[in-house]
Amino acid sequence: MTSNIECHLLIDGRQWSPTVAGWLHREWYAARGTLLPEMQRQLEQRSNRRSLPLAAVALRDGTAIGTASLVSYECPAVHPEPRCFLADVYVLPPCRGQGVATTLCRWMIETARQLGLPELFVMTARPPLLYKRLGWRVVQENLAGPRARNVTMMVLPLSTEGEAGQEANTAVRTQ
Repeated sequence: MTSNIECHLLIDGRQWSPTVAGWLHREWYAARGTLLPEMQRQLEQRSNRRSLPLAAVALRDGTAIGTASLVSYECPAVHPEPRCFLADVYVLPPCRGQGVATTLCRWMIETARQLGLPELFVMTARPPLLYKRLGWRVVQENLAGPRARNVTMMVLPLSTEGEAGQEANTAVRTQ
């Protein structure tokens, strides 16, 4: 079922921005007190091609069905410098279980590699089965997350052993 899913950077399809903003606002950001216009502004900031933050949209037959972002996030418990996180992985409920999230995650992992990032982090409040299948490893469990939910933080090394030593001290590039 994943063969007809296409992923595109949001900068290449800004017509999907209002839809994506609505999804993210309803799913997570409204409960945090973020208003829809603020979510739209955040997405506009993610309209990049070669620097963070950036967002992508998954399409099936020209219809937006999911999204994911790469963002720079400071997490002193992991590292003193900002690191790149896969964030806001969202798939429309009727499209879940069809490989959309897997396709989006793989596409974003490749995008992070193309940016030269040494590793990618993710935080999830759901069981991390998807991420484990894709090779992520748990860094820390039961972290305090939004809406008083515990989250699991995971990491995925992106560079080979030899490259990691050269890039490990490089903080993420931001706009």
